[in-house]
Amino acid sequence: IVNTIAASKELYEMLKERGTENLLYLSTSIPPRVRLARIYCIKRAQKPFIIISTQLVEAGVDIDVDIVYRDLAPLDSIVQSCGRCNRNEGRDQGVVKVLSLINEHHHNKPFARYVYDDLDLRMTQQVLQTQDVFTENQFYTLAQKYFAALGDIRLGKSQDDSAFILEAIAKLQYDTAFVRTHQNPHAFRLIQDEDTVPVYVMLTQKARQLYEQYCTLLADRSSYSDPFAFKHRLASVQRRMADYIVNIRLYNTERLPQNQAFFLIADERQDFQYNPETGVHTAPSGYIAL
Repeated sequence: IVNTIAASKELYEMLKERGTENLLYLSTSIPPRVRLARIYCIKRAQKPFIIISTQLVEAGVDIDVDIVYRDLAPLDSIVQSCGRCNRNEGRDQGVVKVLSLINEHHHNKPFARYVYDDLDLRMTQQVLQTQDVFTENQFYTLAQKYFAALGDIRLGKSQDDSAFILEAIAKLQYDTAFVRTHQNPHAFRLIQDEDTVPVYVMLTQKARQLYEQYCTLLADRSSYSDPFAFKHRLASVQRRMADYIVNIRLYNTERLPQNQAFFLIADERQDFQYNPETGVHTAPSGYIAL
């Protein structure tokens, strides 16, 4: 598990070039429909996979692995990674190893510092450096030290929220502690949502049919006497289109034109905008806006 999509793709290609077999890639650059298929493949496979991923797998993805190599991250993210290791308790013990990957092309800057705040990383290193190996029953004490070092003011969290997270960790309920939902609003969230732009990947005939339905609806909008009926039909199509949409970060020079809903990757443009193994290229230069 690495911290950036760029690092995950570089690691995937490096292992692939070295002849590593049974590689499988997961990140948010892969459309949801494809991600679900790969997760299903992991869960049902009779052979082991080497999974290269980003933090995507930490947010409630139900996979069970033997060993995790986690690029340095704040302690909450590391603990959440532990929830993917020996998740179903099918082995005596799972192993999570924490290391720090650096960008040799950018003054050996750790990849973690592209994503996380320096203070969060330093406090994590501070609590982890007290010993070489930690067992799962020590996670609660580790989390106490980590939150105390950062302080509730620094985290922007109330005492109640911090107590909720610590209690979930004590019960080894990592998804409860860190996966935020409407029913679980107190979960810890370190990375704030960033501005993103949707990219629709026309992967299959089904994706093409949904896109054509979408365009037809927009073209026939004036024929609907009831605006609520139109919005209902449009929302129905858009929900199904979401299986093929990837949200990528916006750059300063790249914006969707006004009144355009998403970028489009059509069949004839997939050669340089979409890789079947690693997904959508993260910079939308040259994409068609629709």
